[in-house]
Amino acid sequence: KIALLAIPVAAVILTFLLYKDIREEGSFLLNFYKYFYNIGGSLILAASLTILYLSKYFSSGKLRPAIICIVLGLIVQYIADVAFNYRANPQIALYYNADFTDMLYALSLYLVSAGSTLFTLKR
Repeated sequence: KIALLAIPVAAVILTFLLYKDIREEGSFLLNFYKYFYNIGGSLILAASLTILYLSKYFSSGKLRPAIICIVLGLIVQYIADVAFNYRANPQIALYYNADFTDMLYALSLYLVSAGSTLFTLKR
């Protein structure tokens, strides 16, 4: 139960620690995107972990593999978002096409789609 709160809080703290060395210059939209996009991702992560926790009690284990696959996909998506936002910052400029963050995005979409197909399989 504590992990449901601790993981998103740790994700928000990681976001602010990661971006503390970057100066706050730039437009309001850039700064808003830099911080609150990752905070929104951590809220989605918290909701998906809550659904994973509750699935143990309400779905009798039939949907659990699908939910685990989707939650793993959302965790990878969050990691890809944070890595992309950090590397695409104009002050750092480490991003290039076909970077590892693109592979993380592809992996996250694969995991979410695989989890979605597990919902539709007849058992």
